[in-house]
Amino acid sequence: MSEAPWIDEVRIPQGRGEVLCVPPAGKAGELLQRNPLATLDVEVLGRSLPEFREELQEAVLGLARKFMESIGVTVPTPPCKGARFILTGHQPVFFHPGIWIKHFLLERLRISLGAIGLNVVVDTDEVGEVTVEIPARRERFRIVRETLLRAPSDVPFEAHRPPSRDEWDGFLGRIAAHLNTLGKPRFRESLDHFSEAAVFVQERVQTLGEFLAAARRRYEQGGGSRGYLEVPLSWICQLPQFLWFFLSIAVRAQTFARITNAHLATYRRRHGLRSPAHPFPDLLAEGELVELPFWAVLQGRRRELFAVPAPGEIALVADRSTLVTLPAAPEEALEVLVRSALKIRPRAITLTMFCRLFIADLFIHGVGGSRYDEVTDAVIRDFWGIAPPPYIVASATLWPDLDGHEEVEEERRQLQKRLLDLRHNPDRHLPNPTPEQVALIEEKWRYIRSLEEGLPRKRRRELTRRIREINVRLSEALREEIAEVEERLSQLKSRLEEAQAATYRGYPYFLFFPHEVESLVDHMG
Repeated sequence: MSEAPWIDEVRIPQGRGEVLCVPPAGKAGELLQRNPLATLDVEVLGRSLPEFREELQEAVLGLARKFMESIGVTVPTPPCKGARFILTGHQPVFFHPGIWIKHFLLERLRISLGAIGLNVVVDTDEVGEVTVEIPARRERFRIVRETLLRAPSDVPFEAHRPPSRDEWDGFLGRIAAHLNTLGKPRFRESLDHFSEAAVFVQERVQTLGEFLAAARRRYEQGGGSRGYLEVPLSWICQLPQFLWFFLSIAVRAQTFARITNAHLATYRRRHGLRSPAHPFPDLLAEGELVELPFWAVLQGRRRELFAVPAPGEIALVADRSTLVTLPAAPEEALEVLVRSALKIRPRAITLTMFCRLFIADLFIHGVGGSRYDEVTDAVIRDFWGIAPPPYIVASATLWPDLDGHEEVEEERRQLQKRLLDLRHNPDRHLPNPTPEQVALIEEKWRYIRSLEEGLPRKRRRELTRRIREINVRLSEALREEIAEVEERLSQLKSRLEEAQAATYRGYPYFLFFPHEVESLVDHMG
């Protein structure tokens, strides 16, 4: 069971301007005080956890300062040694405001709690297609997709070049053409500001991940100075401390796989999931070969990484080839690993585990990450013997102001709700029930009360089936009203696609000014 019992109540906000923050932002200070990791008497492969964390935090802080300088963003000097770390992170893509708001919450908490705010740019994830969805109006209002670039399978952001000037200008030009059809200059204004930010950083970065992160951050700074730090994950993964974390799992690979797979099975049963890929696949453990929850980046491509333990050593294997053989002694193994220059990168579970256990004092998750961290929490407890540290889940829904299409979507919701109620609760809508209908209503509610008494499964099925039959008979008297609602829904169908496009929450952040999203933090409690 998760250490965050409220997690089952986490839902993506639905309405424009609605936010999610659980626990509320006002509880962040209390959560920081509850996190004992800075003083916990626990060892990580023979090293004191508090000392290891302090050393790693200082190293990460240095890398973050270096990255901010490289992209030309000046931030205030971080608090003195001993300040708490608040972290968030995401892939460097054109994400929507529901993800972007984590950055503004991070900044707000950094200031209010005197902490160090850090965004980890997950440039170790695969690129696939870098796309955006944009609103356009040609004959009708719709969503169009534009692609900046495509990458071969398993190429991570850290290993892909930034877009050329021609690629970037063409991409922005196509987006501008779509936005021009809306007749709202403010969208072109935000796009132009974003374009200026990207041009500034284009010659300052080496990889696609750095470019996308830097362009977004420069765009944010144009809306007001912000002092939280950023650092690419690939930079952190070169630190000896990250490699020490990797070794602490690799030397117990079979145990880690067994614990992880057991908790994945529990998670799937609890949530009724049949796919072995959700929330992520099991770790393979066959004979001496054990899959590690890490990638190896070889010639710019991510590859599955395996451990083959043997007396006195551990072989790291990818693509059926031994990459390096490590001695059993951790200090010697670390030296060999550093000399090998092997690029090792975490997968989802080890990424948040590493950040939450060894860097952060408080982590800000999105909705998706919070769901799979139910498994992470359980693995932390069983593998490390540590109570999982707390985190906050934050999100928001914001779509552009596009002339009242919200009313169509709201009308559809109300009609759908009424149709369901007419069919499943017809007794609520009968103005003058006949004696026969009154008898059926009384029978129905007698069965409903019985269902609350913990009856055997077979009897529950019988009563549920009978309740459905009664609802069908009662709704016969509402045929005309049901037909009218269905007709109104059918008439709305032609306008619904436009309404859905107008109320789509997945539009990229650069269609919004930073202050628009930042203001939503005021409602996070």
